[in-house]
Amino acid sequence: MLANLNSQPPPSSVSLGDIGMKQLKVGEKLELSQVWLGMLQIGQLQICQSVDAVVDVVTCAISLGINTFDCSSEYDGHNIVATALKMLEEEHVPQVAVVDKSRVRTYDEMEAALAESLIGFEREYIDVYMLHDVRGVKDFELREGAWKYLLEAKDMGVVHALGISTHTVEGVKLAATLNELEIVQVPFNKFGMGIYDGDIHMMIEALMEAKANNKFVCAFKTIGGGAFFRVWKEALKFPLTHELVDFICIGATSVEEVKSIVAFVEGKLDVEFEKGELGKRLLIADWCTECGSCVQACPYHAFVLEEGIKFEDGKCTLCGACISVCVENALFIV
Repeated sequence: MLANLNSQPPPSSVSLGDIGMKQLKVGEKLELSQVWLGMLQIGQLQICQSVDAVVDVVTCAISLGINTFDCSSEYDGHNIVATALKMLEEEHVPQVAVVDKSRVRTYDEMEAALAESLIGFEREYIDVYMLHDVRGVKDFELREGAWKYLLEAKDMGVVHALGISTHTVEGVKLAATLNELEIVQVPFNKFGMGIYDGDIHMMIEALMEAKANNKFVCAFKTIGGGAFFRVWKEALKFPLTHELVDFICIGATSVEEVKSIVAFVEGKLDVEFEKGELGKRLLIADWCTECGSCVQACPYHAFVLEEGIKFEDGKCTLCGACISVCVENALFIV
């Protein structure tokens, strides 16, 4: 769904100073930080950070009150993140909460995916496990076997909380009906970027149903996959101050970014920090289908469709126009 820049919900009356960094209790066993550190950007699909660099970022996040880390084996950074977290725990850093996810369909596939996660993180349980990228009712029906195994895993104590991530309004409405589900993770920014079947107003209505059924809401795409990096503080304020949002998941690739994000959340950002100062660039993910939508959208002609997509970095101004039209979510500013 394209971002509608002319149709925005009214601003929240809540101020950042009223919020600060906090933790919320999920179920009987979990306390998750308001900010989750998304590990997609720092993994091998995007920035390709070294283990030492990941350790520095994660250590900084933990020291500033972030205890929840959003991972996935599909991000291709699963191993490096797991290694970093294990190194920290060996140094007696408090154990963090791991959110993992998979888009597999069958009972056996989910059993294997969860086993891989437990082995990779060398843990007896995963704090939150999500069925990843649920498109709607029909998609969920095709993946009922995977969901059945997750329910059993929760009963066995190897998963402490269950969730789904979704890009659709239909997916959120489905989540509202699943009694065993605690958390729904959705794209949530004031422009509606990342929502496949509606706009931000429709998403808000669906989230109201989810909240009425006692679901926690985690917002991702809060700065539009990097598209809003020039106005990141304004973009981040929208989900942070929205009454329907419990958690936000945001990527950070450096200690400086982590410090600035946390300072902003706590209303203590004294030094101006613009994400563009750290050498940001446009990244095309491996799952790009070369549909050509970015070619038409780019006002600076940085893309050419000739035997595949060719990108001229020197012409790119990081305006984000291409990200807003990419139906595969394959473009990021990192």
